Amino acid sequence: SLLRLDGPALGSEYDFFTVGRDDGGDEETLLSISSKGVLEARAGIVSHGTTTLSNLDVMGRTSFKRHTVRAGDVIEINDVSSLSFLEIINDGAPSANRIIFTSPPQDQQILLIKNSDADPLTGLFKTRDIDDGEKGEVIPPNTLLLFLYNP
Repeated sequence: SLLRLDGPALGSEYDFFTVGRDDGGDEETLLSISSKGVLEARAGIVSHGTTTLSNLDVMGRTSFKRHTVRAGDVIEINDVSSLSFLEIINDGAPSANRIIFTSPPQDQQILLIKNSDADPLTGLFKTRDIDDGEKGEVIPPNTLLLFLYNP
């Protein structure tokens, strides 16, 4: 360990680590780690990959970054595994709106797909490698669906 913090014996609760701000007499805690192992951040935590080894309780809102693509006869989506919210926006013309993923989604990936076009989306769950000409799943116009991929 480069840094190790040891506290008093079990039984008392305290903060191992606290980062705060003093705005002219009003102290505000921005980040703390408690003796019970709770990490608390006032503004939020940015992570580029998080694994939860126990239950995950979301007590506030969850935000998904929206990726928009214009409707068309063929809509090719590159690297769908990097997306959490895909919106197909209206192109103002009748379109087949056949979605093709160039690579499959990740196992257990959550993906919101919103069809903001006037025509239904087709071809979901197809990849370029297994395009069998069938219509595939359909998302009607002005509809938002949540998918959990579980192969």
